[in-house]
Amino acid sequence: MAIKSIATVVTDIETDGDMLKASFSLAYALDAHLDIYCLSVDTARYGALPAGSMGVVIETDIAATQERASDLAAWAEKATPAGSYKVTVEPLILPSMGLDNGLSRLLRFADLAIAPRPYGEAGGMLQVQVLESALFQRGVPCLVLPPGQKSFAPPSRITLAWDDSTESLAAVRQAMPFLKSADLVNVVMIDPPRNMPDRSDPGGMIGTMLARHGVHCEISVVSQTMPRVADTLMRFCAEHECQAVVMGAYNHSRIREAIVGGPTRDMLQEADVPLLMAH
Repeated sequence: MAIKSIATVVTDIETDGDMLKASFSLAYALDAHLDIYCLSVDTARYGALPAGSMGVVIETDIAATQERASDLAAWAEKATPAGSYKVTVEPLILPSMGLDNGLSRLLRFADLAIAPRPYGEAGGMLQVQVLESALFQRGVPCLVLPPGQKSFAPPSRITLAWDDSTESLAAVRQAMPFLKSADLVNVVMIDPPRNMPDRSDPGGMIGTMLARHGVHCEISVVSQTMPRVADTLMRFCAEHECQAVVMGAYNHSRIREAIVGGPTRDMLQEADVPLLMAH
């Protein structure tokens, strides 16, 4: 299926400028419509307050929230390239308690969601919620951009991180438009387990699937020679000059990866190339 509807959520003028520029460039390259949601979170606390102060507090918080959303929308409209007619800018106000559900209802209609890298110096909890609302609530594939990524077009060299999981297969299906347009897709398997169904021909089945779609791919079985899987994967990308990584998101639970680490969490925190993820 072609990608014709792209969505992105902007939350901060200072940190989301590069992501917005990259969103414009990809939408133009794919001739897709871009929906920009300018999110302001209503953080009002509706607990016990002194008598007579409830109305004042609520009105003040609502006014400030509306102003933030309007400022974001005005900034996004100003940043929109002249002549871009397939762009929609919408101010969005959601309560903090219903943020996940509100975001997922909007993003569910997109073929692709674009988000900034949620962990690291430029990330924050709001960016994490935006990404997870798309991935887990509605199964929307997400393109996660590293800081400083000001443009993005369909890449010519892609690394596909394959571990024979349901999440990896979902990522392959969702990323098929990019895989088909690439000059080369490197299917990377890092220390595949000995009990894999296709152990005698590692990656043979996924290679056949890709070939039937006209994808030019190569299978690489790589030993984990670095402390983490993510380190080995990032080194492979650097050595092969790959422009993006396609991978499944959170084969293990999010809580486990947050505590002890895991490939998804590590890549979302440190990868310096765009990640196309699905769950």
